[in-house]
Amino acid sequence: LDSGYCLQDGCMIHTQYRGNESMTGRNPASGGKVDMIRTAYGQGEVVSMAWKDQVAIGSLSASDVDMLLMVTEDLEGYAEEGPGFDGIMGIGRRNDTGNELGQMSLLSDLTVDAFSLCLGPMNDVYEGRKGGRFELGKGPLFKGIESKLQKMAPTGERAWATQMSAGSAGSSVIDVESACSDGPNNTCGAIIDSGTTLLTFPPKLHAAVRAAINDACPNCLETLENKEECGGAAFIDRKSVV
Repeated sequence: LDSGYCLQDGCMIHTQYRGNESMTGRNPASGGKVDMIRTAYGQGEVVSMAWKDQVAIGSLSASDVDMLLMVTEDLEGYAEEGPGFDGIMGIGRRNDTGNELGQMSLLSDLTVDAFSLCLGPMNDVYEGRKGGRFELGKGPLFKGIESKLQKMAPTGERAWATQMSAGSAGSSVIDVESACSDGPNNTCGAIIDSGTTLLTFPPKLHAAVRAAINDACPNCLETLENKEECGGAAFIDRKSVV
């Protein structure tokens, strides 16, 4: 969470949480110490200090919730003016965050065991439209689409992951069994991640996905890959994608 403890220009253009002005916030470390931690993301790193405070999201609230307050940042694009974000809310599967500080996860603190996420273009919000929707608990969004959902058995403990047994691009069906022949039971694992748009596939599945996209939209990938600049809604940087 961007905080008043970060004095870099990139931090100060954002809305900052000021822990020393909160009546309910506190430093969980004893003896006047401060617990610091470095967190790496796809766009860079952040150094933060451990903190606790009361948190309210809609009708949900909890006290003494674990959080990290940004002290320094090295995030690509964070210092740029314009629409952006002031913090990152983790919605991981574990009850704890898995970091060395032993902090609890937000969903655990809020006693929430379900959430729904509908992705929408960021620009829509600034053009007077609604964009996406994030819903904690089983609210109107979940109830409206529940009958259309396909339930998948989760795998692992650290992320929202499942086995990928089928796939398609447009009207082209991907032969996942052949493309994932190197995986257990001829399947590939899939992590459902709301925070990234970079997709990573095993070589065989990557080739199958590209072929399916080309069948559904001839020359689309080639057109995107040959662009000099990112000027549209979708873009593939051929220099950074392996």
